[in-house]
Amino acid sequence: MCTRITDEFLHALDERARLFFYDFLRATQAGRCVVTMTWDTDEPLPKDIIYRVEIHDAMKHIDVISIGMDTLDVSDDGSYTSVDALPEWMQKKIAVLMLTSAVPPTHPVDGVGRRIAENIFWLVPD
Repeated sequence: MCTRITDEFLHALDERARLFFYDFLRATQAGRCVVTMTWDTDEPLPKDIIYRVEIHDAMKHIDVISIGMDTLDVSDDGSYTSVDALPEWMQKKIAVLMLTSAVPPTHPVDGVGRRIAENIFWLVPD
């Protein structure tokens, strides 16, 4: 299955959603077609809630945002002062993903999430 994402679609997104799509394009090493103005990858887009965890400044500042259809009731979004301040389920999943490669293309770990870059992780909730 091929996922095709157009530049027009990306530009229409809000900043939060655009971050997720750029993460996805990076992690899957999507190919750019300048003729059609699209990004193509063989991977499907995630369908459930995803938490994007970005660790800044050697773990001294962490931003968590969520995206998905059912994110209205999400309470784990926000800024955290350390990994220890994150909810325990996030700490465990980040620990697992730290063992995976950050070099694209990265691969999802079932029930855990995906490492997008050295300091960016996608987590699936329990």
